[in-house]
Amino acid sequence: MGIFNILVARIVCPRCHQRETRHIQFHHGRLDLREYRLGDLLEWDETNPSPTMTRTTRAWYPGYADPCPRCGFDTPLGGFAIVFDDGRIAELVTAPIDHCFADLIEAEPLALGVLPTPSPLIEPGNPAPCPACGAEYTQSTDPDNMSRSVCYCGHPRFYDYKHLDGTCPCDSGAAPQQPGV
Repeated sequence: MGIFNILVARIVCPRCHQRETRHIQFHHGRLDLREYRLGDLLEWDETNPSPTMTRTTRAWYPGYADPCPRCGFDTPLGGFAIVFDDGRIAELVTAPIDHCFADLIEAEPLALGVLPTPSPLIEPGNPAPCPACGAEYTQSTDPDNMSRSVCYCGHPRFYDYKHLDGTCPCDSGAAPQQPGV
C-alpha cells in the first residue's frame, strides 16, 4: 500500500462480535502515517497534484486492518470503508464475513446519505470452481473459509471476485502468487 494514514477506532468484529480498538490503514489526505479518530479533520497537502491528496466533499476509501486481537479474524482485502465528508472522517463501515469493499486507486465520491456497499468474496452457499484452473473449492487450503483459501494451483481464492471485473492477476496473464511467497 505504500505510505498511508491510520484510523484508530473501536469496532465490533464480524466474527466474534467483540468490540476492540483497531488500527485501520487508508490512503487519503496527506500521507504521513498520522493517526486519526472518527470526526477528525484530515491534514491535506494542497500542493501535491495526486488525485488522492486533494480535499473532497463526500467520498469513501477502503480500509485495511490487522487481525482481530480476540479471535484472529482477518481478511486480505478491504474489510472496512472509511467515509469522508467535507474533509473529516465521518463514518466507518465494516464488511460482513466473506465480503469486501472494492480496492480503489483513489477515493470515490458518495452521494449524501449513501454508504459504500461491500461485495461478496464468493457466492454464499455455492462456492464456485477455481477460475484459474477449474478445480473444485474442496481442492484448496481452507475450503471452509474461501476468503483465506488458496487453490492448489496457487490462485488466491479471495481474488475470485476480481474475475467479475477483469482485474484478477490471472486475467492479465500473470501467474498467481504461490502461498507464502
